[in-house]
Amino acid sequence: MSNTLWILEENQSTDTWDHSAIIDEIKYLDALCIQLKLSKLSTYFDESILAEEFGMDIKPKYFDAHILEEVLSSLLEKIKDSTNLELIDELKDILEKSISAKEKNIKVRLALVP
Repeated sequence: MSNTLWILEENQSTDTWDHSAIIDEIKYLDALCIQLKLSKLSTYFDESILAEEFGMDIKPKYFDAHILEEVLSSLLEKIKDSTNLELIDELKDILEKSISAKEKNIKVRLALVP
């Protein structure tokens, strides 16, 4: 089963972009977070949608958008010269959506989706 990642605001059920490259590179991104003295990006993953596929009911895990903004900005600064443009684009998309949610004072979640 292949998973992807969506950034969802409260009361939002879909995203316009699948962030599969982030899933593929999560060990690398988490290691960078440790170097930057930040919480691992995977810490913010919400498994509630994925759990539904297995008949489990897990409450969605929402975070203040400014927290994700800090992590994503730091990661993007660290990998700005990377040749993995897909990963950079996906991180930028989540950053932009985090900033938008912060401006609306809405929490977000990084939902793992089957």
